[in-house]
Amino acid sequence: MKRFLVIILLVSQGAFAQTNVSRTIEVRQGQKVIMDFPYADLVNLRGWNGSTIEISADVLINLGKNDDSYEVQSQERNGVSEINGTIRDYENIPEMITLMKDGQLYYFETDDWNSPEIHKFYEEYGREGINWVSHGVARTITLDIKIPQNIGSLEISSKFGLIDVEGLNLALKASSTHGGVDVAISALAKNDFVLDSEWGTIYSNLDLEFKKKSGFEKADEWNHLECSMNGGGGTKTELISIHGNIYLRKE
Repeated sequence: MKRFLVIILLVSQGAFAQTNVSRTIEVRQGQKVIMDFPYADLVNLRGWNGSTIEISADVLINLGKNDDSYEVQSQERNGVSEINGTIRDYENIPEMITLMKDGQLYYFETDDWNSPEIHKFYEEYGREGINWVSHGVARTITLDIKIPQNIGSLEISSKFGLIDVEGLNLALKASSTHGGVDVAISALAKNDFVLDSEWGTIYSNLDLEFKKKSGFEKADEWNHLECSMNGGGGTKTELISIHGNIYLRKE
């Protein structure tokens, strides 16, 4: 019989060593860059004065057993630099059951909800206090990415992750399906914004000039905004989150 693994929530990420995957990608001044990191939990984007894109990914897949399946791929197509993070042969990676109960994470090396170890767990610990359960490949992926300030524009997308942006002064489109988008902008910037969150809320502490807005009656909370700051006419910023929140804040 397989045994279940018990990991305390506060130390769960540190209990197993993450694998670092790093890439340096050459880009040209004025070039358009498109990035997609569907499996990431967090994507940190920071502007810098270098001429290359620097990517550092900390990866933990199935408690380290499948870390080597994660890849950062790049290609140039029609003058556009395309970069994506992928888990190779994802459909054949073993699935696990993960359960949180009373602030602790429990990993079961099985994909069968009726397995003996699941029943044994419920017999020993009970069902009360269960916060959530999930079924699939257990993964934690965090990316830190440095973006040259002299590229032409950047499009970044993620399926599950939070996209966090600071120190970028260029045309930006950031979208996350199930995660949020958090962008810090200089209070002196002359940006034009289009912001959409279908099921979440948009929050901002910037001095915005509204062209179109809709959402809640509460102050500074919306789900669609078309606006500018300092008169606009400069950098265009489009932020989209289907199920998460958007945060537009002073840098």
